Amino acid sequence: MEILKIVSIGAAGTILSAALKKENPQFAMIVSIAAGVIIFIELLGCFSEIITELYSMTNESGIDSGYISMILKITGIAYISQIGSEICKDAGEGAIGTKIEIAGKVLIAATCLPLITALFGTVMDLL
Repeated sequence: MEILKIVSIGAAGTILSAALKKENPQFAMIVSIAAGVIIFIELLGCFSEIITELYSMTNESGIDSGYISMILKITGIAYISQIGSEICKDAGEGAIGTKIEIAGKVLIAATCLPLITALFGTVMDLL
């Protein structure tokens, strides 16, 4: 069960980080970031399976694979901006974290533009 491994890594990182926070806050932050990176690495296999399955379904259905690529980019932007924001907030830099979240949202909107344009084109063709 992958979730048990991930929760164990997270709990161990949290306990170690909390124990170090009083004596050496910089090292505590490094432990916290390292735990997050390890968890992310553990999830890479799952991401790979999901991406492979999505492209397989796309090929079978005849949908343009560009749309799936766009959805994956948007999902990646969302995850990365959320992780970056949380790292900044954990380090006490909430303002920078909030700006990362805003930047992520703007990049998602920019990445969506071709999809929105195609959607409007389809609606206009129906009218």
